[in-house]
Amino acid sequence: MRKSIVGIYDKGSGTIVHSRHELIDESEGVCYAEVDAQSFYVGQGGWGGPRGPKGIKLDTPKRKPDFVVTEQTGKELSLLYRLNGDYNPLHATPEPGKDMDFPGVILHGLGTWNISAHAIVRTVGSGDGSTLQEFQARFASPVLPGDKLLIDIWNLGFIGGKEDLVDVRFSCRVDGGKVVLKEGQAILKVPIKGSEAKPKSKL
Repeated sequence: MRKSIVGIYDKGSGTIVHSRHELIDESEGVCYAEVDAQSFYVGQGGWGGPRGPKGIKLDTPKRKPDFVVTEQTGKELSLLYRLNGDYNPLHATPEPGKDMDFPGVILHGLGTWNISAHAIVRTVGSGDGSTLQEFQARFASPVLPGDKLLIDIWNLGFIGGKEDLVDVRFSCRVDGGKVVLKEGQAILKVPIKGSEAKPKSKL
């Protein structure tokens, strides 16, 4: 895994660090996956640096979603997700969260991210994880362990000129509460009949 810094931008109220991670087979020189992340550091702006490029805003369709997937998180989920290697105490004990004006322990952002990806693969990708080609979203609000999540999914159909790539838009919200992931997009590679988004199997 190779990491590089693409850019550091001064947004006034904070700083954005744009990093890129590439999963590379060094013996073959093949890049199997690329992850771009933009981290916002609150209160670290105003140092006179470049503002950075404007991002492209991905709006969700102005209609009812094609699918709404419900996922009930457990009270222990943040403790289980820590086993991936992220041992930030913010996800284990209430004190750090309360110091940041959260109610207490919050779930890892990537936990919510992966719950949403899993829901999209189940509904549009027929339960086959290899169909997921691209995935992006913006973090909007934290999730508390035990929250019920609703993933709204819109299947926009095949991308023009690419008969096997489906454009999916999504957002994730807490039941009765705030949107936690917004401007979501997933690109899935599925057979033409998969555009009907009817799952063939379950994970």
